[in-house]
Amino acid sequence: MKLRTALALVGMLVAADAHATGSWSQQVPGPLLTSPGRTVETLLSPPDAASLSGQLVTRVRWRFDHDSAPGGFEGSLCHQEACVEVIHPFGWTDALYGKPADRSLHFRFRRLSPQGPPIKIRYLQVIVDYR
Repeated sequence: MKLRTALALVGMLVAADAHATGSWSQQVPGPLLTSPGRTVETLLSPPDAASLSGQLVTRVRWRFDHDSAPGGFEGSLCHQEACVEVIHPFGWTDALYGKPADRSLHFRFRRLSPQGPPIKIRYLQVIVDYR
């Protein structure tokens, strides 16, 4: 009987923990990178930050689309407390694990080469998983 009670309690805790997890996402138009060396920052905010108070990031996924250009650009995805280099136009990271989920994220891009036309980042998207 005690084993059944313990298993039932564990089951309830697991169910409650699974219910406490979630995600928020945001997609915005991307910037135009015109000046070499100049950093352009784009803000992505949670849709309802107040409801995320006390929740912590477990994983962040990103996606963006861009025009290719000679020399290219470099980018990073930043939380208030840390940044992660984004080498590919899509991916995920757990490097922001444990950071507050109610904070905005920033994409930062910097054009590297002075040659060629401006680089257009068409859109930026993040999906923030939290617990």
